[in-house]
Amino acid sequence: MLLPFPTVFLQCRRGSSSEPRKHSTPREAYRPAMAEQAGRIARLAKKWGVKGGDLRALRALGRVCQSECPRDRARFNVRLFLAVAKREQVAESWPRRPCAGRSRRSRALPRSGSPQEDSKITERISLEGKVAVVTGAGRGLGRAYVELLAERGARVVVNDLGTNVSGFGKDSGIAEEVADLIRSRGGEATANDSDVSTPQGGRDLIGRTIKHFGRIDLLVNNAGICGSKPFKDATLDDFDHYWRVHLGGPVNTVKAAWPHMVAQRHGKIILTTSVVGLFGMRGQATYAAAKSAVVGLMRILAIEGAEHGILVNTISPNGYTRMHPAAVADPAWLKQSEATMPVEAVAPAIVWLASDGCLETNRIYNVEAGAIQRIAIVMGPGFYDPYLTPESIAENYAKVESIEGFSEPGPFEPG
Repeated sequence: MLLPFPTVFLQCRRGSSSEPRKHSTPREAYRPAMAEQAGRIARLAKKWGVKGGDLRALRALGRVCQSECPRDRARFNVRLFLAVAKREQVAESWPRRPCAGRSRRSRALPRSGSPQEDSKITERISLEGKVAVVTGAGRGLGRAYVELLAERGARVVVNDLGTNVSGFGKDSGIAEEVADLIRSRGGEATANDSDVSTPQGGRDLIGRTIKHFGRIDLLVNNAGICGSKPFKDATLDDFDHYWRVHLGGPVNTVKAAWPHMVAQRHGKIILTTSVVGLFGMRGQATYAAAKSAVVGLMRILAIEGAEHGILVNTISPNGYTRMHPAAVADPAWLKQSEATMPVEAVAPAIVWLASDGCLETNRIYNVEAGAIQRIAIVMGPGFYDPYLTPESIAENYAKVESIEGFSEPGPFEPG
């Protein structure tokens, strides 16, 4: 969900550097530029008839817009991109995922720049042969995930109970529709409507995966529900309802998948948190409590999975879905979010995390409108007094409050 985002400390991943860096610019400072960029892409897409599912087309349009910035003019030829985009992106035969047996390397658009740059740009991540399970994959973000995973060669299990946004009801056709679409494009997919908020549902989902595909390489816990209720009106049953889906779902599916990943000595797990849980939002106590708990679960899974080759990460995705109107009543904000936050812009992060080249674990990533940022929990240098008193804290609170010179603690190891 796209939500008001306070100043945070991020780990910028540029090139090979992994040095922590303080990022003190509030999101509001660069959101107008992101909205303007997305607006340009949307206008060009509408003009040339590019649909939201044409990911390559949208990426090409993004390059067109990027090339309008002075810093990129030397690398991109604007007129060339415009000509290629206009000629190819409106074609009825715009290529989808290649059929089995054909090359999965994307057909490169003409680019200016050195051969080295072109080679790097056209290099493609393939998930050929991998098996991916995605919960809540019938709509919204989950659907975008399985479509791109399948496009990149993964065999996918589309899990969705088919409930309403509050988690009630059932429609088995939701998952089947997406699986049918993937198969029609030449991909391999099977649908599953197990209720992952129950232990039996988690076992049924993974059991179906092993029976159908023989293994599991990636588990994406995306299923979620949403609503809005002030804390004073929320009951413990309300909290339990959210916990069972947002926290219970991952616990149940991971418990079922864990033995298979241990036996393989390999596996990747992606959990889903939210800026609501990480930073807060009025009226979202039940949702936020569950989403915050996911981060704690990730910490332990990453520690205990490391010795078995299991990598565990968490994403905080921001893409407009049916959950937004359930949480926010502001029509203007909802309209802007729908226009600037496509779910397709989050899916590339899932493919990257699933790839063999990604060895990250125990990380939180915010993904939104073409941007990906690491979110870190950090600790400032603070104030030390072996004879600490309430008065010394008050006198030195500026040091207590300061984050400058922060460090990022690792897992706690007693002894």
